Amino acid sequence: MSLGLKAGRPSDKKPTVSLSDLKGKTVRLNVDIDKELHKKLKRRAIDEERTVTDFVRELLSKSVGE
Repeated sequence: MSLGLKAGRPSDKKPTVSLSDLKGKTVRLNVDIDKELHKKLKRRAIDEERTVTDFVRELLSKSVGE
């Protein structure tokens, strides 16, 4: 009796999609910050039910006037 299962990873057959494909043109920004500041950012993002990335993007946009 065959269950129709095949060996291998199903994800290998999926087309690769990068974040920039989904959200338009983006670049990665890496910043070293104090551990305590990171904890505060994370807590604030959780309190606002959003990701740290979204929270920081908004802060940066407001800071540079976009």
